[in-house]
Amino acid sequence: TTRWLKSNSKRKMASRTTIGPIEALGTIWYVEFFDPVEPSIESVIRTKLSQFESKYSRFIQSSLVTELNTKGVLEQPDIQTFDLFTNALGFYSATGGVFSIAVGSQMDAAGYDASYSFTATEEAPERPPLESVLSVSPEEIRLTDGRIDLGGIGKGYCIDWLASELA
Repeated sequence: TTRWLKSNSKRKMASRTTIGPIEALGTIWYVEFFDPVEPSIESVIRTKLSQFESKYSRFIQSSLVTELNTKGVLEQPDIQTFDLFTNALGFYSATGGVFSIAVGSQMDAAGYDASYSFTATEEAPERPPLESVLSVSPEEIRLTDGRIDLGGIGKGYCIDWLASELA
């Protein structure tokens, strides 16, 4: 059995392709394929990661998260945004409030900023209960207090989205 596994794994390793490193969403990404891929796939991945980051990073002024944190409402969210925020509420509920995207103000106060200074600027405010400050519907996403940070769910959601886009 060991001999078969070794020879089988060598065969599979021969077609493995790793794309990366790619800097996006505050981390370094590597994407592995176990089947042959087109050379243009790296450009596609970089573009998709950039699109996701532009849409959901609290560090980008034109992002939907910045709009929600600033204006308190996103009107007519697209399906992906609605799904992402619905999932965030679901994880909040499933963990009894341990997981929350309502940590943006705490992250800011701790110095987790766009330049990654990690220098605390103030005492972190209380984290508001997510179900009290965030409402999500197909018509609008409304934030009544605090600031959102999608880092805790965004990267995982992006992986799932990227996998479905590349399938």
